[in-house]
Amino acid sequence: MTDTGTQRTEIREVFEQMVTESDVAALINAYGTRQLYVLGIPAGLPKSLPQALTTELDSSWFGFDISDLNELLAEKNISIRF
Repeated sequence: MTDTGTQRTEIREVFEQMVTESDVAALINAYGTRQLYVLGIPAGLPKSLPQALTTELDSSWFGFDISDLNELLAEKNISIRF
């Protein structure tokens, strides 16, 4: 994920495939921690998936945002929130 190229549609599609809290937990675990970049330059310290999503989906300016993600999870009765 990069701030100038975050693929919000793809993020939504991945989370639409989540069925249980175990699915989300496995995704978070598989993601681990990763370095985010802005225009090819490292941006801050490496982040976990929850940290990266909170950073990257902080605004509805570009459509799908963190509140939309949390709403999607709530609709699936998944209690994990970002």
